[in-house]
Amino acid sequence: MNNKYLNQPIKIKEIPLEDRPREKLKQNGISSLSDLELVAIILGTGIKGFNALQISEQVLEILDKKKYHTRSRRAIDNTRYRRSKSYDDSSCNGTVS
Repeated sequence: MNNKYLNQPIKIKEIPLEDRPREKLKQNGISSLSDLELVAIILGTGIKGFNALQISEQVLEILDKKKYHTRSRRAIDNTRYRRSKSYDDSSCNGTVS
C-alpha cells in the first residue's frame, strides 16, 4: 500500500484500481494485502473526510498501543508475582505447622 493515500482526504474511488484494497484482493489474493488493507476491507467504508484506509491506520495504531500497554502490564504483574512468590518461598523453612 502506498502511504501517499493516507495523508490526504481522498476517496477510495479516486485511488488507482491496482492500489485499491478490494481490487488488490481480487487480483492477487489475501496474502498480497497489508494489515491496513485488510482492516479497510473489513470496515468497508470511511466517514466524511476520512477514507477506510485512513480509519484503518488509526484503528491499527490504537490496537498497537493497547497491545504494548497490555504487554507492559503483564510484565509488571509477572515481576510482582515472582517477587511475592520468592518472598513466600524464602519465608518457608520446610516445616509444616
